Amino acid sequence: MVRLVKAFGRWVVASIVKFIMTIAGLAVLFVLLVTGTSVYHDFTYARADAVVTGRSALCEASYYSGRYSKTRRILPCVEVPSLKAKFPEVTWSVEQVVVVSLSYPVGVERQNATIKLSELGGHRDVAVGQSVAILYSPGDPKSVAAPTPANELIGSGIVLVVGLSVLVLPTFVSRWRRRRLLPQVGTPVAGPFGPAGKRYS
Repeated sequence: MVRLVKAFGRWVVASIVKFIMTIAGLAVLFVLLVTGTSVYHDFTYARADAVVTGRSALCEASYYSGRYSKTRRILPCVEVPSLKAKFPEVTWSVEQVVVVSLSYPVGVERQNATIKLSELGGHRDVAVGQSVAILYSPGDPKSVAAPTPANELIGSGIVLVVGLSVLVLPTFVSRWRRRRLLPQVGTPVAGPFGPAGKRYS
């Protein structure tokens, strides 16, 4: 009965450890997938102060072109019925979005780009004439992104560090226990009682 209780206790502990490691792995994967692109933009894109030159409500029509990929098209909402009629075999998903036009300096010139308001991060109530901070690709200045807020970077960094620590901790504990048990294992010593003239302690 005692052995059964001990075995059940070990199973419970092992299950809890596996569950915690699974959560940690998912958290690390989430941070890498969701904030990885934003962090990449922060370190590789150039920064600029853009002026909002226009704001309009449009419709985003999208459909799954693959198992995990989507094809999107932003157009005036009045054109959605004709789009569906033109491609009746496609299952369209339509969502109303707010789009803003931006003007920002690139070298000695000014570049214009259009971006969904939701992609500007915390700038949810921008008006025409307002200035907002953006990032743009040096190789393709029309490719615009929003800087990642400092609190999101800090939070993602904490989650990443904690998650990786939880994932690697069992390995360090296992190695520490193995090194601790090694001195307790018997080692061959000279004597007349072991095979080939050796005995073991």
